[in-house]
Amino acid sequence: MSELPTPDDWASLGIAPTDATDVIRRAYREQLKKTGPETDPEGFQRLRAAYEAALQACPSTPAAVVGSTLDANAFIAALAARRAAGDEAGAIALVDETRAAHPPGSAASEVIENALLDHVALERMLSPALFLHLARVFDWRDTQGHAARRDPEHHAVVLDRIAAEDFFAAFSAYAQTPEGKLEALVLAPHGEALERLTKDGIGPEQRAEIRGIFDQFLSHGAFLMGRLDGGTLALLRQAVEGPPLLGESVTTPRPAAVAPPASAAPRVVPTLSKKTQWKIRAATVALIGAVVLGRALYKSDRPTYGGNDTALAASVALPLLKDPKVPWVDMVQEPDGVRVDWAPVMRMRHAIRDLRIGYNDGKPTTVFPLPQFDAPIGFLAPPNITAISMRIRTTDGVWSEIRRYPVRQEKK
Repeated sequence: MSELPTPDDWASLGIAPTDATDVIRRAYREQLKKTGPETDPEGFQRLRAAYEAALQACPSTPAAVVGSTLDANAFIAALAARRAAGDEAGAIALVDETRAAHPPGSAASEVIENALLDHVALERMLSPALFLHLARVFDWRDTQGHAARRDPEHHAVVLDRIAAEDFFAAFSAYAQTPEGKLEALVLAPHGEALERLTKDGIGPEQRAEIRGIFDQFLSHGAFLMGRLDGGTLALLRQAVEGPPLLGESVTTPRPAAVAPPASAAPRVVPTLSKKTQWKIRAATVALIGAVVLGRALYKSDRPTYGGNDTALAASVALPLLKDPKVPWVDMVQEPDGVRVDWAPVMRMRHAIRDLRIGYNDGKPTTVFPLPQFDAPIGFLAPPNITAISMRIRTTDGVWSEIRRYPVRQEKK
C-alpha cells in the first residue's frame, strides 16, 4: 500500500486534494496527454505514482485497487475457458460485463487491458470476431492510446492484425459482387474451386490477377493464410505457375430437358481491332519512353515533393483516391474525338503503389506506369473503346474497387 498522497502528487495531477475518484481519473487522463512514457519517462512515473497514491487514499477504491490483479487473472482464466468451449458469444459477453464493471480510467481496467495485451491479443488462434471486439472495446486502433504507450512493439503487431482484418473484410465483401469472381474463387473450398477451374479454366490475365491477390494476402503476414483452403491454394498455385488450365467451354450444349441457368450464358466481351491494339501499344511505349526520358533529364536527388512537382503529398492524396466522388481520369471532347486525360490520377500519384487499366468490358489487369514527375499524359480514344476500367493499389497496400469510366464519342 502506498503512502498518502503528498502535495507534489496533487501538483502532478493538477488538482486540489480530493477523495472523488472520478475527478482523480479525469485529471490523470488529462495529464497523460502532456506526459507520456516515451516523451517524459520520469515525469510519467511520477504521474503514475501520484495517481495510484491518490486513488488508494479514497475510501471507495482501496479494495478495487488491491484486487485489480486478482480480477485480471480471474478474467483471463474465465475468458480462456469460454474460448476453449467454443463459446465465442459467451467470451464477447464476458468482455462487455468486465468492461462495465471496470470502466476506462480505473486501475483495474488498465491491469485487465495489460493482461489481454500480454496473454490474449497476439494469439494467432484468437477468433477474428473476438479480436475485433477487444480492439473496439479497448480502442486499440488509437496510436496514442494506453496500449501504444505501454508497449509500442506489442501494439504495432496488434495494428498489423487490425489492418489484416480490415483487408479480409473488404476482400470478402468484394468477392460477393459480380466483379469479384476471382476473389470468390480464392475463398472457395477445394471441391468448389476444382469444379470451377475444370469447367471454366483460367487465362493469362487471370493468372496475373491471382498473383496480385496472393501478394495482398502475403503482405499481411501469417494472419490470413490460415483462412484459405489448403487444397484451393494448391490448385491456384498450379494454375498460376503451370500451363493454362483449359476446361469445358461455357457454351457446351446441355440436355434439352434441363434449362441452362442464366449464369451459363456466354459473356460476349467486345474485342479491339488489331489497329486499335497497335495504337494502344504505341501510346504505352510512348508513355514508358517519357518516363525513362524524364528520369534522365531530372536529377536523381530531386526532392519527392516541391519544386515543379505539383502532385499532392501522399497523406493528402490517399483519402482523395478513396473518395468515390473524386474522379481518377477526365474525358475531354475534342474535334477529333474523346481525349482521355490522366491529369487527376497524375496529381494523386504519390499515394499510388500500383495502377491497372483495362478497356471496354475487360478487367483492369494491364500495369500502367506513372512517372514520378509532372508530365501531361493522355491519348485520343479510338472509336472502338467504349469504356476504361481502372483499379488502384494505394500506398497503404489496399486495392480499390474497380471503376469504369465510359468513353462517349459524339456522333458526327
